[in-house]
Amino acid sequence: MNAPLIQVRGLVQKIGGQEILRGLDLDVVRGETLVLLGKSGGGKSVFLRHLIGLMKPVAGSIVFDGLEVTRLRERELEPVRLRIGMLFQDGALFDSMNVFDNVAFPLRERGERSPAKIRDKVAESLSMVNMSGHEKKMPVNLSGGMRKRVALARAIISPPDVILYDEPTAGLDPIVSDSINRLIRRLQSSLNVTSIVVTHDMVSCYHIADRVALLNEGRIYFSGTTGELRACTDPVVRDFVDGRSGESVY
Repeated sequence: MNAPLIQVRGLVQKIGGQEILRGLDLDVVRGETLVLLGKSGGGKSVFLRHLIGLMKPVAGSIVFDGLEVTRLRERELEPVRLRIGMLFQDGALFDSMNVFDNVAFPLRERGERSPAKIRDKVAESLSMVNMSGHEKKMPVNLSGGMRKRVALARAIISPPDVILYDEPTAGLDPIVSDSINRLIRRLQSSLNVTSIVVTHDMVSCYHIADRVALLNEGRIYFSGTTGELRACTDPVVRDFVDGRSGESVY
């Protein structure tokens, strides 16, 4: 196995007096798609926000490609964020901007002023997510799946080393969810990226994961391949995978 691109050790986070992360340890290997499972409100999205410096932990460390990121100041985080794209759960598109301007936003924020370069990069990104021809549409006129594709085009416009997906198939029907899953796999191959996917969708998990981690009670409870997940007989794991409520999980 390759050396981890991301190493998380002893990550602790409290929100409103509640301990959300309780000493989380996790390695993410370069080039893999890691699916992170766990119950709602269990800290999965909180964990993603730590990876891009939107939250600072109470304790613990996050090493990204040899760099300890939890100690970096806002300005020092910029080079790290340039290497990480994030698809937020709701897409987080700017409602006042059309598709073109939403996707171009990161380039303009980073100082790109050439209209030709911006146009070419936007066209390339939209093509990769099968959204060519929709540049002039406003977010309000897009379906849920289209919004996620546009948000993903924005996340990859400066090709990242890592893509973080927060519930990429949430609220989508099975057919659209399948298209998003195929897109995640295709981008992993075409961009050679490392992907971390937070989801509750077990169909998606089995379709896209190279490895699976289950977050339970603020710690990684299980880590392994999809085959190992299917074969696991631990009651906490089985309750989640099989969709059973019970005191062991909740």
